[in-house]
Order: sequence, then structure tokens, then C-alpha cells
Amino acid sequence: MILDCSNYESTKKSILDIFSTTEGKLTSVLQSINPFESIYKPPGEVLYEEACDILGHPKDNISVVWFHGSRTEDASQLNKLGILTKSEARKFIEPRLKELSEGMESFGSNPFSMSISGKQGDHDEGPFAFLMRDVAIHAPSPNHNYLDSPEMVEDIAGTLLGEKLFTISE
Repeated sequence: MILDCSNYESTKKSILDIFSTTEGKLTSVLQSINPFESIYKPPGEVLYEEACDILGHPKDNISVVWFHGSRTEDASQLNKLGILTKSEARKFIEPRLKELSEGMESFGSNPFSMSISGKQGDHDEGPFAFLMRDVAIHAPSPNHNYLDSPEMVEDIAGTLLGEKLFTISE
């Protein structure tokens, strides 16, 4: 069985097939569950366990088709390199932003300097991925909206152009 999370409809259809149920029954079951009732288990685990108790366990193993929220210029790079950590991705992003900002004057301070200083350290973050496309696009807090500029792009652009970053379109 495949849990296809490519979009809302494919996710819903997959879940209905996995649990061999109807949309009405699944909706009723999900509305009856309080995923935050346990302080010991994450909400997703509570939802799954209680849904299995009511609807029965899936008959087969589940595999997942997922969306990782990539914001790459060249999709073939994603196929070759996979999802990168921030430091690995920076090697591609920074030179491209320098090229794009060539000839532009910088003025003022970086509006993201506090954000950058909060990210300093020996740790490397990522790779990041989202199981559900909607989380990447609708970005419930504290996730960054993948339709907006990536934080790393904002940080680097602010370093290159300072406050000029916000006056380009004016």
C-alpha cells in the first residue's frame, strides 16, 4: 500500500484505501480523536493508534511517496545530489546570489543579522523534508513557508545588499 502525499486528494485517497474505509467514516473517526490527550506520545502516533483501534490496522505494509519542499533552480541537481544540509546547499546558493547581485550597490545594515547570529555554531542543519506538501506550502508556525524566499537566501542577500534588499522593487 502506498501513502501518496503528493497533494491533498492523493493523500485522502491513499488513507481511505489503506484503511478500507469511506471518507465519511474516516472524518467521523478523526473528529472523535483528541491527538493531544497523551503527554507521552506525539499527536501523530495517537491519531494513528486510535484510528487503527476503530478502523482496524492496514492489511499491508505502507510505503510513502513524499514531497520534500525543494526550492532548487535545477531539478536535475536534486536527482544527482539529493536533499542537502544547509552548509552543502550554501555552496550552491551563495555563488548564485553573488552573481545575481553583481553591479548592485549595497547600503545599510543586513536586516537579517540577528537571524544569522542565532544560526552560528558547529552544528549543521538538515536535510529537511516534509511528509505533507501542505505543510511546506501553508507553513503552520514555526515552519518557514516554501513559497517565500528561503531563509538562507534572505540571510545571504541581506549580507550582500543590506537594506537595499527591500528597495529593489521600489
